[in-house]
Amino acid sequence: MPPSVNHRVAHTAGRHPEECGTLAAEDTSVPNPASNFRAMRKTAWVWFVGCAVWFADGVVHLRLRAVPHAQLAFMLAMLFFVAGLFYRQQQR
Repeated sequence: MPPSVNHRVAHTAGRHPEECGTLAAEDTSVPNPASNFRAMRKTAWVWFVGCAVWFADGVVHLRLRAVPHAQLAFMLAMLFFVAGLFYRQQQR
């Protein structure tokens, strides 16, 4: 049975979840914030790829004379570029 089902069974039986054999460490684990920042800094390139894709989309729609769509695409490209700079500059 999954741990959540074991918890429900334990609580309905009036016992604490640790008494019914579930792994308490697995249920209460909290991710390490420092490792999350490292992961964000390593994946900052995704934002730059998004920037390039939105920029290319803007160029295509500008050539098709769809100016409102091109403006939106260029604004999103700028947003992705700034986000990439932000995530790349995280403290080490």
